[in-house]
Order: sequence, then C-alpha cells, then structure tokens
Amino acid sequence: MKQDLKILSPMIQEYLGEAPSFDRIWSDLHGEVVDRNQGRYVEKITGPWGIAYLKRFEGIQGKNHRKITRATEPRAATQTEREVRIMAALAQEGIGVPQILAWGSEVEGGREKRSLLLTSELPATALDQLPPANLDRSLLARVAGELGRTVASGIFLPDLGLDHVYLGAEGRLFLLDFHNARTRPAPSRRELGRALIRFFRSPGGDRAREVLPFEEFAARYLEAAGRPEAMGRALGLARKRLAGGLGGDSSWRYEEPGKAAAFADRSRKRDSEEQGMLARLLDTSSRGASPDASLGLSLDAGCGTGRLQELIEKHGGTWVGMDGSLEMLLEAKRSAHEPLLRGSVSQIPFGDQAFETVICFRLLHHLEPDVQGEVLTELSRVCRHRLILTAFHPCSTHEWSRAFKTRILGATRGRFPTPPDALARALPGFTRKALLRQGPLRDLYLTLWARD
Repeated sequence: MKQDLKILSPMIQEYLGEAPSFDRIWSDLHGEVVDRNQGRYVEKITGPWGIAYLKRFEGIQGKNHRKITRATEPRAATQTEREVRIMAALAQEGIGVPQILAWGSEVEGGREKRSLLLTSELPATALDQLPPANLDRSLLARVAGELGRTVASGIFLPDLGLDHVYLGAEGRLFLLDFHNARTRPAPSRRELGRALIRFFRSPGGDRAREVLPFEEFAARYLEAAGRPEAMGRALGLARKRLAGGLGGDSSWRYEEPGKAAAFADRSRKRDSEEQGMLARLLDTSSRGASPDASLGLSLDAGCGTGRLQELIEKHGGTWVGMDGSLEMLLEAKRSAHEPLLRGSVSQIPFGDQAFETVICFRLLHHLEPDVQGEVLTELSRVCRHRLILTAFHPCSTHEWSRAFKTRILGATRGRFPTPPDALARALPGFTRKALLRQGPLRDLYLTLWARD
C-alpha cells in the first residue's frame, strides 16, 4: 500500500505538526457533511485557516478507474489527482477555482483505495443563492460564454449547475465540482446538450430560464465553445427533459450586437415583394367593405424593426408594434416607429379582443409546431375582427431541401412549415377569407382570417 500527501498551505502544515500524513488528515479533520454521492462526500471543516472543504473518496468504481487511468485525459492514478490537474488547467486559462490546501491518496495494487482533497472556501456566492435582482440577463449571458470558452480551451465540465458557478468580487466567476471533467476526448453533441440540461435542472434553474431562455443560453454557450452544430441536439433534449419544454420566444436571435440592424438592412427586393403581397391582401379585403371596416387599432405582433407601420397606417390602421427583442425595438425607434412595447407572442400583455386587427408577419415559421399552436391561440385571443398571418408552406423547394438536410445530413432545423389546414384547426371561431402565395413552390404564404 502506498500513501502520498501534498500540503500546500502553511496553516495546514502547522496544524499537522512535524509528522503530517495522509492518515492524520483523514482521521483528524471532520465536519458537517454538506454533499454526498456514491463513494464520495464533502465535509465543511472549520479551523485556524478559516472555512475549508474536505472531499473524500472511498474506493473507486471500475468504470471510473478505467476512465481516469486509460480512457480519458488527463490521465491520473486517483480521482483526486484528476481533479487537481483539471483545476490547474482551468487556473491556467484564468478561470477561478478553489485554492488547494492539501491533497493526497492511498493506492493498493495499482488501484485507488482512498483519496482526499482539501480546498479553501470560495470568496464568492453560488448563483442559485443570489438575490433575484442580481441574477440578471447580462450575468447569465456572461456565464454561458465563460462555460463555452472552457470547452473551446479543451476542458469539458459536464456536471456544472447554478450551485457550482460562483460570483465573486468585481464580477469574477469561479467554478466548483470537477469530478467528471476531462480534457480529452472532446465532448460529443449529445454530451454538450446533456451538460446544458443539467445546468438548467440544477437548483435555481427554473428561475434562470425565466431570466434568460434556454435557447439563448445554449446558443451563447455553443458559439463560445466553437460547437454551434450541437444546437439541434441541445434543443431536442430540452424539449424532452426540461419541465415545460421550450417556450415560443425566438427574439433572442436578434439580441447579439448588429443582428437587428442587419435585419433592417436585409434584402430590400424581398421586403418589397412581401409588403406588396400584404398590400394586395388588404386591398382585396377592403373592396365592397363598409366605411367603418378599416383596420382600426392594429397589433403588429413580432414587429421587428417596424417595417409594416407605414403600410398598416395607409390602410386606415392605428399601428402598435410589439416584439420580444429589445434590440429590434431600439432599431425600430431609431427609424421613428412608435408606439412600441416589449412583449412575447406566447403571453401578449393585453386583454381579450383588444385589437381590431392582429398581424403576425414572418414569425410562425421560427416556431416548432406545438409552440405554433400556443401562439396562434394567443393571437386569436386578442383579436376582435381580422387576423393576418404568414407561414411557410410544406410544399416548397426550400422545405424539401431543409427536410433532406435534417433527416439525411443531420442538420439543425430552424424553419418549420405550417399547412393551411393546420392554421384552420388552430383557429376555431375564425374563417379564412383569403390566401396569397409567393409562387407555386415558394415558402411564404399569407392568409386573412375573420372572426365568425
């Protein structure tokens, strides 16, 4: 049997005296057990050094022995040695980790029998313990980026949660829990998706999702990791394993700097074509109508940069723009579009039948079918007379191409078609009055619905 002990703190050295040993730390240091898992537990130790945490490993499972000694890197003889090496790699990348006070092991026959790791208390607060006002959108966005950058640097931390990420002085982030961490092999798409799920299933995860949607956190994490191709797998796992699945808000796509401005400057030819379709639909619906049949108070749900305001007002509407993206609304304001408000199409902040007309233009195709149904219910709820919708038709060359890439090549689907009859089923109490399509095999089609 071989024992090894490394003491890195003068206070621990002084406490143990002239004959420090692995057995001495193992038998003399005890405190409240604050975390327990199979074969390992953590105690809170108080002494002259202040507060420290002692992590003990009692034996090792066969699969973990193979993992740390042969199957993954960094190679190590014991679980404690693996964690020490991971912490050193993180510190080298400038990431905050606990200070190691002492660590050691007992090995018999080439196999770990016991090992221990003593670390100082972090000068920080776990994210799940922060006051609600402090766990804000900017902090969670930064956490997503920092965790993603650890992956990009070659360190995968599969078990992180809000209780293992800490916020210190001057906004510095610290990490905790490195038991299953590794540097090689690189994580698979499934492993990255599972790590994101674990983060949001940890204590405080539901509150975090209310502040920053899973989709946006995942997009920032995977972009920083250099692994955007894993987004489809992450979203698929989230739909199955997160309570409540995924919401219907896709506005996070435009919060990145420059995205809203780029949308405003997108293809003017396409914009002109689409607005021409809407103008023809409005002209058709107004022919033979009574003088009081103007658009009236009109909600542009998912208004983006406000491009439809002029057209709506030209046809007698009083335009109100609503979007979930703050950057989109700021871009709309720069173009003198108003009134504007921030809100989600999944929970429109108005009463029943509050608007004569509700318009949802180029938004539904970003949402998955089940979410589309929820959004259509909400749009119809606030609509008194007419509802104008665009959707993507399943019989189009673009949709066939997307289906091939998704099913055969494994690509991530970002656009979802909606057959016209599916719209009808989702809108009970409404009758379709018109349908216009860009072309026989084009994606976009436009519909006008009237309340019965």
